[in-house]
Amino acid sequence: MIYLISWFDPWRWHQNASAMRPHGMKVIGLFYYSDSGESIPPINPNLTTVTKMRTTSKKLLLLAISILLLGSGCAVNKATAILDPATDLSKIKKIYVVKFAPDGREINKIIAKKLESMGFSVETGSEKPTNVDAVVTYKDKWMWDLSMYMLELTITIREPGTDYPMASGHSLHTSLTRKSPEEMVDEVINNIFKQGKQNHEK
Repeated sequence: MIYLISWFDPWRWHQNASAMRPHGMKVIGLFYYSDSGESIPPINPNLTTVTKMRTTSKKLLLLAISILLLGSGCAVNKATAILDPATDLSKIKKIYVVKFAPDGREINKIIAKKLESMGFSVETGSEKPTNVDAVVTYKDKWMWDLSMYMLELTITIREPGTDYPMASGHSLHTSLTRKSPEEMVDEVINNIFKQGKQNHEK
């Protein structure tokens, strides 16, 4: 009995070689072997070429995966804030923080606590009341890298009733420079009011 031994996909080699092998031979891989132990070169010499091409392709694939994995660990930091020139944040006294519906980590409470520490009267919930000076909305995005972490946070200060965005801040930190939710909230809100102060002083 003669056998063919392959490290690659046995079933595919079986299909490809079925038309070229003698009757009674089994296709298992790259080289034919007889029961006596004598190796016999493949009937189709292109099998060796195909094998080399597949090996090269596999190495390139592994290299590409490695580059992607290394790239995912790169440190990326981004923190921005924009403010409508006509907005004066110093006039805001009472704020309502609207809970982001998909948020299961109660980031709304962290935002409310931060604003309270700055001297604002703050309430939070799922409504959008009009009897306040500003309504705050937010959107958080989380990623997994050994553990879950907040990748992005956007906070927007809106005009009650019209929902017009008077000011907005955004922060992004990848895994290597990840921040806690509290730190992300601090960064975004501080940047918003810093921008507001700078605009007011101009």
